[in-house]
Order: sequence, then structure tokens, then C-alpha cells
Amino acid sequence: NIGQMDALCSLLTRILWYLSRNQACCVMISSSKVGILSVLIKILTEVPNIMERYYFNGMMNIFINMSLACPCHCELISSELGVLSYLRSYILTHHNDVRPVVVLSNFLLTTKSETVPVVVYTNVMNILMDRLTRGGVDPTVWHQRHTGMTSWCLNFFTNLSYFPISHDVIRNLDQFTFFYTLCRAGTIEGMKATIIIGNVYCCDSRPLVNRLLAEHEFIIPLLADIFDYGIRYDRIRDVVINVEAMGFQYGETRLRAIISALKNLSIGNEKKAVMLKEETRLLSLTLTAIDDFNNDIDYYGIYLRYGVETMGGGGRDFELLQLLLELLLQLSFYYESNLSLQEAYARVPDLSAADILQRLLTLPIERNVPVESKRCAALLLSRLV
Repeated sequence: NIGQMDALCSLLTRILWYLSRNQACCVMISSSKVGILSVLIKILTEVPNIMERYYFNGMMNIFINMSLACPCHCELISSELGVLSYLRSYILTHHNDVRPVVVLSNFLLTTKSETVPVVVYTNVMNILMDRLTRGGVDPTVWHQRHTGMTSWCLNFFTNLSYFPISHDVIRNLDQFTFFYTLCRAGTIEGMKATIIIGNVYCCDSRPLVNRLLAEHEFIIPLLADIFDYGIRYDRIRDVVINVEAMGFQYGETRLRAIISALKNLSIGNEKKAVMLKEETRLLSLTLTAIDDFNNDIDYYGIYLRYGVETMGGGGRDFELLQLLLELLLQLSFYYESNLSLQEAYARVPDLSAADILQRLLTLPIERNVPVESKRCAALLLSRLV
């Protein structure tokens, strides 16, 4: 009787939508054993004029919440269920509805590398890049600047840029000039464009990339602000107030994409020199995040609107730990002597780099600290003691 009981469908969809705000519930809802997803897809594909029915909105919100829950991703990309296929088709035929783009962008926030090809090798990449570039390089004139289609297409490519498998695909879209022009403005959108450049184009040896930090010195302080905002959120702190006033929403970009870009942007002594104008702050933030891993804290997150939004991190985020250590190693190459490196870390208030690294190396085996992370920590520690 699908499509013949709108009132009941609306009620049930609303219940599922509210439940899906909790990740444990979300996992149950997405389970193939329970079978709810197959029913939702059946409704979406078989009910006439489904977009005009009230419960369509609730169904799309369920997918948005599922996209944020990594344990749901195998079901979302299942060819048998066809969720991704439906969303791709919807994107191609409904140019002004941002919700499918939100699903894909959120999916890339939390997913693992092995599931990214399913998104990369679809026929939506050109469509989303076209919608992004049509907005132009002046974010102040974007329709619904922080929540509209252009903004979410930028979020999509920002989150996608973290994954190496996407780099050639993004390069082949031939929009470096767009991203470079956008990143020269000291805006949140410019910050996201900088993350894309840092992750995708930094190894291209483009003269513009090499000059980027020197010519636009606001870039590193802005990235540091987002880093600070993510790991030390407190509504009364000036950095939090300023970042949110610029339009950044907690959790729309994860720390792994930001730290990966910082690490890549630090390659080369000239770029390190610019970056280390924020020396004490960058070292302090990075050590704090590593120490939080040592202390096995939960991921960085805040309760926002209807549920918890997260930036990643914490005691189980091995990806971020590795990136943080690689960033410290890259920056350490700027200091010619161990003494000058030790003096830099001595300027960091209330944090002992040697103690934090030593503690990381001696965490119990059940913490499963990756071997590569231990190697990086040991190499850096050898220069500090």
C-alpha cells in the first residue's frame, strides 16, 4: 500500500528521522537485516510525485544523518539497495535541491578511503564543479552563501580533497585558477579553497602555489583559527566567536583535511618560514591534539541543533594522529640544529613536547598505536632529548 497512506508514512518517517540523529539508531535503521532502507528506496522510486509529499523531506534528512555515520556507509553505497544511484540520478535532474549534495559531502567527512572510489567515479563530479564555479569567486554574492548549493559543492570538494585517489580527478576538472582566486580572499570559503590547494596541488610545483603563503600571510592564521576552534571549542572564546561570525559551522570540515593541508603547505623552507610566524600557536595546538589522543578523549564534538557535530580527533582517530606527527616532523626540518628545535618547543607554554611524545610511545598495547606513528614520534623525540 505504499503511497496510499500518506499520514502514516509521514508519522513513521518523522520518527525515523528523529531516531537517525543518534548514530546507534542510525546503524540499526540502515541495517539490511531490518530492511528499512529498501522500503525507503521503494517509496522514493515508486510513489508518483514523491517530491511533493510531506514525508519526502524527512526521508532526505534520514539519508543526511546516515551519511554522517561511517558504520552506515556500506549500506549507503550498496548497489543492491541503490541509495547512491538514486541520489546521483536526483542530482542530475533536480539542479536546485542541495540535499543530495549534502549527503555526498557528509559521506566524505567520515568515510574511509576504500569507499571513496564509489563517489569519485560517478558522473556527478563535473556537475558539482560546474555548479560551484557558476557561483563565482566572490562568496558575498552566492545565493544562500553559507547553506546554498555553491557552498555545499565547495564543502564536497574540500572534504574530497583529503583522499589521494581524488587528486587526479580534481586536477582533471581544470579549475586550479578558480580555487587559487577564491583562496586569496580572507574568508571561510577561501580557507576551504586553500585546503583543496594544499591537498591536491601542493606537489605540482606550480609557482603560484609556492608563492601563496608569502603573498597572502592571513592564510596560516586563519587555518590555525579553525584548528583552534575545532579542538578547544568554547562559545565565549574570541576565536570561536570570530570563526562563527565568518560563517563556519562546526563539523562541516574535519580536522584531517585541515591538518593534511597544513602538512602539505609546510613542504619547502620558504613556506615553512611563513608558517612558523605562527610557530608557538601551531606547535601548541598540535601538541594539544596529540596529548588528547594520549588521554583517549572522545572525538572533538559539540551538541548543535539536533545532535552532536564532530571535527574528528580523540583517542581512536589514528589518521589524525599520523597527520599531526607528520606536520611536526615537516616543521622540524626548518630548524638546522637540535638546540634551535628545542628552543622553539620551550616557547610553547604549559606543554612538554618530549613528555607528550614519550607518553605516546609508551601507551599500552591495547591502544593499538600504529607502528608508523610510533616511528614519527621516536624520530622527533630523538631531536628533543
